[in-house]
Amino acid sequence: MKKGSAIILSRIVSPYIIVPLTALISILTNSPTSAEVIVWTAVIFGLAFFPPAIDLIAGYRYKRIPDLLLLDKADRRELYVVTTISITLSTVVLTGIDAAPKVIVMSAAGALICAVLGIVNQFTKVSLHTATITWSATMLGFAVNGIFFLALTLVPIVGWARIFRERHTLIQVVLGALIAFGTSALVWWGAQILALI
Repeated sequence: MKKGSAIILSRIVSPYIIVPLTALISILTNSPTSAEVIVWTAVIFGLAFFPPAIDLIAGYRYKRIPDLLLLDKADRRELYVVTTISITLSTVVLTGIDAAPKVIVMSAAGALICAVLGIVNQFTKVSLHTATITWSATMLGFAVNGIFFLALTLVPIVGWARIFRERHTLIQVVLGALIAFGTSALVWWGAQILALI
């Protein structure tokens, strides 16, 4: 029962699901027109998500990555670099096309978190699941509605699932959440101080 629950929870809060869902919620709640929804979605999905997805699929296809659902520290190294560059490029394009400041700040936070996780990954594997749910809840709480902060209550549950499945240690789970929360808050408050949002 516990194993099944941990597997289901890990799949539901997978970064492959949470990140695109968070981006869509951000776009839909901050875009005044349907045309902007389409353009901003194309930019984020085309620049921020497509290159890392292609990198993952190619890595798996050419046997560089043995399991798409269980990336080890070495498998993540290139993915962090590709993802950081992709999200940064997406942020720059969103800024250039005058997307909503909140959407831009969420994207910038995602890029910085990815970079920090990539650096920490040189020393220890970090839980992307807890980082992703923490980033999502924090940024949607700031940018969309404070009610999203309640999703932070999922972080310990997700952490339990990752530890129970022996995918991460307690330190790796906590690191993921702390890096995501700290970086999200820093970027959000920095943008407020600079009057960008």
